[in-house]
Amino acid sequence: MILARRRHDLFHKGRPVLLPAGDAALFALAYSDGTELLVALHNLSDKRRRAELELPGAIDAKLTDILSDQEVELAGQHLTIDLDRFGYTWLHSGRND
Repeated sequence: MILARRRHDLFHKGRPVLLPAGDAALFALAYSDGTELLVALHNLSDKRRRAELELPGAIDAKLTDILSDQEVELAGQHLTIDLDRFGYTWLHSGRND
């Protein structure tokens, strides 16, 4: 995870914004520089959880999990994603370095 974080400058140059995730057990931060978006989403629970996020400025984008290379598609500005217990995903709208 540390190497993935170092590879993505958006963690450092983007402005972090706390996102409401629809569940107190979920922690979501978005980083953006105006051209790219990175969302760090963590499930802090010992139970599987569903996150529902609104991502302003990310209309119909494809996001790539920078840890697994899996793609996730948005419906408009809405992201719905299930996370396993203590699971996490880091989603990026730009190219994967």
